[in-house]
Amino acid sequence: MPQPSPTAAEFININYENAAAYAAKIPTNFVALTFDDGPTREYTLPILAKLRQYGMKATFFVIGGRVAQNCDILQQIYREGHEIGNHTYSHVLLTQESPQSQWVQLVKNQQEIHQCLQQIGVNYYPRWFRAPYGDQNAQVLAYVKALGMNSALWSLDTQDWNIETTATMIANSVIQGGDRQLVIMHDGTEFNSAMQNNPQLNPSRQPTVEALDQILSYYRSKGISSLTLSQAFR
Repeated sequence: MPQPSPTAAEFININYENAAAYAAKIPTNFVALTFDDGPTREYTLPILAKLRQYGMKATFFVIGGRVAQNCDILQQIYREGHEIGNHTYSHVLLTQESPQSQWVQLVKNQQEIHQCLQQIGVNYYPRWFRAPYGDQNAQVLAYVKALGMNSALWSLDTQDWNIETTATMIANSVIQGGDRQLVIMHDGTEFNSAMQNNPQLNPSRQPTVEALDQILSYYRSKGISSLTLSQAFR
């Protein structure tokens, strides 16, 4: 890929063990909102509308297979000032893949995103990666670094993928977390067909869309704003 590799000192790996420490580095009265598994017409578009309404920015970790279907939505994400991250091409469990397959999952998605945004004259490669299911190992991280990306999990999990999680529960979890959090939500349902039979998976992300009004209106009332990952962790 035609990208510079960062030096070891520049590489950021936000994982389960250090996520709280990284979140504490976010400035007071700010959060980092992130959305995984899009872009989709059903959920990404209304989420973008709500972010626009409240003047908030977010980072969207997109799946390459969905970018191929919804390039226009990815372009809208970019045009509206949000950050785009790499979430693999087909949302696989990376530690169950060979090193070659891991590399292809990352590179193919980088290329899909780049080619989509080239159509509007933008030379863009994601600078952040998130492993599906938070499932990664040393080889994955080495590839992430080689592609000039940082890796980010999260400090606050809304569990919005769970069929038992309501819009009120999603909103309450974020509100109770307050500022200086790296929040994960989803703007797409499960893409990996091998994982779709899990009875705990919610087949809809409508609760996430509905929760955003409560979340963003609360943030506004408290003077809390949202940053992209690159803004939050410069």
